[in-house]
Amino acid sequence: MDNINTNNEVSVEVLNKREKVVTWIFSLLNPVITGAVMYFMWRKSHPQKAKQANKISWICFLIQAVIYGAFEAGSYFLEKRLVSKIQNQALITNEIVQNQAQIPSQPSQVAVSETANWKTYTSEKYNFEIKYPSNWAINSDRFGPNSVVFEALPSQESKQLEAEFERISNSGDMQATQNFVEQNEDALNKAIEQQFFKVTVMDNPQAEYSYESFNKNIKQGVKIQEMTIGGYQGYKYTLGENDPAPQAYVIKSGVGYLIDGIRVADIFDKALSTFKFLK
Repeated sequence: MDNINTNNEVSVEVLNKREKVVTWIFSLLNPVITGAVMYFMWRKSHPQKAKQANKISWICFLIQAVIYGAFEAGSYFLEKRLVSKIQNQALITNEIVQNQAQIPSQPSQVAVSETANWKTYTSEKYNFEIKYPSNWAINSDRFGPNSVVFEALPSQESKQLEAEFERISNSGDMQATQNFVEQNEDALNKAIEQQFFKVTVMDNPQAEYSYESFNKNIKQGVKIQEMTIGGYQGYKYTLGENDPAPQAYVIKSGVGYLIDGIRVADIFDKALSTFKFLK
């Protein structure tokens, strides 16, 4: 009668191969519920199985916690790196003007026809307007109340790819999921690399905005280009001709305007050429 649970006897059986596979799959999907259900289902009649199932669920819980923690940490440091790019740059020459006056607009090098069909965003509150691609969207909540973000919408191909990945991963077939990721790694990476640029308005009444204070830590190797932005003297900062994260800065009436983006080398100059002050 060993290992057979009859007449309320306690079995010493351990998980067989099939039960282990099922336990691992469901624990990867939801370790908390799986561990609780299997533990209370087996704890009296099959304590060894309950113990093993509980251990597997805890392992899966820890794995998910580590992955989530790594993702959050990566997101935090990436965001911090983007913000500190401007703040951690090497000294620029003393020729930068602190008190600029309005100067005549220079002819844009970007053909007007290239942005003719773009949409126009207007901010009466912050006294500016700028154009953005017609197939992009506005997100005013992504970086706080003083920033407006213009972001590319995912393509139909990206939507289909993400939907297929979700379908396969939800099926519980780990091998099929792994195969799909390996076969579509480049396309999946491209799908999650969203393009966007934003305008951030720096209007703290306690701060005094100047080009000298903004550029006091310009990093060596960053190209600084003096240019006209919205009819006023401003500066553009790049790490090369095709820098995927260019930035531009202009001051008007004591208010700073920072225009920057991610993966927008192809449209940044076009958008920047449309930036205007309303008055």
